[in-house]
Amino acid sequence: MCVAANSLEQEALDTLTSLAVPLFPEEVNLMRTEEVAFDNGDKTVHTFNDAGLCVRTTDYDAAGEIRYDVKYEVDSSQRVVGWKVFDDKGNIVKRFEVDFDSQGREIEKRQFGADGTTL
Repeated sequence: MCVAANSLEQEALDTLTSLAVPLFPEEVNLMRTEEVAFDNGDKTVHTFNDAGLCVRTTDYDAAGEIRYDVKYEVDSSQRVVGWKVFDDKGNIVKRFEVDFDSQGREIEKRQFGADGTTL
């Protein structure tokens, strides 16, 4: 999300935001990101939804190439109910599913390989 340095910039941002009409509103994501940089040049970028939950973690090497990408699935109660780990080419490496009881407590976690078999 853009942050204005002064009131004039804020007015311009507000105007642009009010004028912007997405062609596909379901694909618009105005999510907050945080970047963690390491001394060797690698970095990890965390993307958060409006509720503040991490919904994506992308790890980059020093050259800026994706090492792996994790996309988290969040349910309507804002619980992480699964995630997929992708390699640098976008191929799924592993998939995880999480089940909760009626009290919202985690009761089971399952891990699957790239071919869908349980690990």
